[in-house]
Amino acid sequence: MPEEATTEKYFRKSVVLIPAAIVAAALVGVWIYQAFDLSGTRARKFADANRELNNELDARLRSTDPHCCGWKPHWEKSSLSTNPIDGTNTEFLSTESVTPDGADADSLHYAKLQMCFQNGRLCSGRTVGVALDVHGMVEPAGYGSDEEDSSTSVRLKFDEEKLVRQTWGITEDHEALYPSGHQKQFLGQLMQHKKLIVEFSYYEQAPRTVTFELSGLADKLKSDNLMP
Repeated sequence: MPEEATTEKYFRKSVVLIPAAIVAAALVGVWIYQAFDLSGTRARKFADANRELNNELDARLRSTDPHCCGWKPHWEKSSLSTNPIDGTNTEFLSTESVTPDGADADSLHYAKLQMCFQNGRLCSGRTVGVALDVHGMVEPAGYGSDEEDSSTSVRLKFDEEKLVRQTWGITEDHEALYPSGHQKQFLGQLMQHKKLIVEFSYYEQAPRTVTFELSGLADKLKSDNLMP
């Protein structure tokens, strides 16, 4: 067969095949677009399904660790409660530890550093002003007297300073400890530092430590009109 005839034969085939390939490619493109269209209804459905999945995963993670999923240390103010008898206004300011103070069967839990204010001033007298709320019975210093039963030994450290040993009080339910006798002074220390580490013991358990981030406390007290 002459070379010109062969060339013409292939040319005619290409004239037919190239448009067919273009049409096929277009059809495939349309199918892909319809299957993975991210600009219309399918996109919204895909986004909604993805959001629901993320929310479910976050919920499962939070059920085992409340500090997952972007949690950051912060100061939280409670709502104001008013005593109907004498009109005393009480509110609380608190932050959770950045390290857990223990765990239940399927969840971590965290200690809470909490301050009580009445009419804008730190609670005093029979009402604890600054306390560390934990999740279990605090180990008392002893059982020989009421004083021993209502106190506990702690070690604490501010920022990079030297650690100190102190004896703190224990609340009646034994699930909170506090710097008995120097709560106002202790609050002043909290305001002047960025980090606090406290070591304490649960009943018949080894000592454990919890860490608190203190940044922003002084500004928070000032903005909320709370006084030491």
